[in-house]
Amino acid sequence: QEQGALAARNMLGADEAHAAVPWFWSDQYGLTLQIAGLSDEGKSIVRRDLDDGAFILFHLAEDGRLVAASGIGPGNAVARDIRLAE
Repeated sequence: QEQGALAARNMLGADEAHAAVPWFWSDQYGLTLQIAGLSDEGKSIVRRDLDDGAFILFHLAEDGRLVAASGIGPGNAVARDIRLAE
């Protein structure tokens, strides 16, 4: 969706680069999985446990830079933190 709008602006002369963070979510039975960024670029992981068994993994590059965040939990338990990481 974002790429289409960017392509249209660029066809109209905007000359903008695509800078949006890749983002994905999926509902699996009673849980929601959310990912922002490219987790395979991470060399280390920091885990943050939340309420109700939910957790978020922060994927860090070798230099400590955050390259992705992924989380799973009931309902929208991880949504706010994933958006902040994005």
